[in-house]
Amino acid sequence: MKPNLSSLTQVQGFKMKFSNILKATIVVSVSILAVSSQALAQSKTLVVDYDKVLNQSKAGKSAGKQFQSIAKTIQNEITAQVKKLESEGKRVQASTQAIKTQAQLDARPDIAQQYKTFKLNEQKTAQEYQYKGAEMKKTQADTLMKIRKKMNTIISAVGRERGADMIVDARSVYYFNPSIDITATVMSRLDSQMPSVIVTRARLPRQPVPKGK
Repeated sequence: MKPNLSSLTQVQGFKMKFSNILKATIVVSVSILAVSSQALAQSKTLVVDYDKVLNQSKAGKSAGKQFQSIAKTIQNEITAQVKKLESEGKRVQASTQAIKTQAQLDARPDIAQQYKTFKLNEQKTAQEYQYKGAEMKKTQADTLMKIRKKMNTIISAVGRERGADMIVDARSVYYFNPSIDITATVMSRLDSQMPSVIVTRARLPRQPVPKGK
């Protein structure tokens, strides 16, 4: 069978087009890389250790102490609620020890109601535990947002003062010259402008536990 000259011509044409496209792509890529490298070389970059400022600043330490205090209060609240539930559970258990059949339980609606109340309180305690955990997380997030907002303002100001084109987090680079590190400057200004922060415990609205469950 003779080869289809039309098909061969199409394949050869495709190869030539693909070769030209590949060459053009390489040229464009090299050009972009060269421009990017040149722009990076001409730009002025500063670095800041964001987490260090956030955690070691006066505001950060102030927030940390208050977080611990609130967490301890929440833990005490949960512990008290659990102990109350445990006592209620022991009373229910003592009341139901003599109950052996459904008929006996039906004859004591007071005990049945006592058990239902206990199960409802058990659900409420579990729900409250989740709420308090969520409140603690929101308390932390809201407070840290205040500190971050002030930090970002300071970082931007230092960048403008030093004519920086960009400021990157120290954790995102492998190496940098200490001369471009503005961490100490940012922390000093943050300590001066925000020496402390007031932590307000967040409160979330409660949803009632369905009584039928």
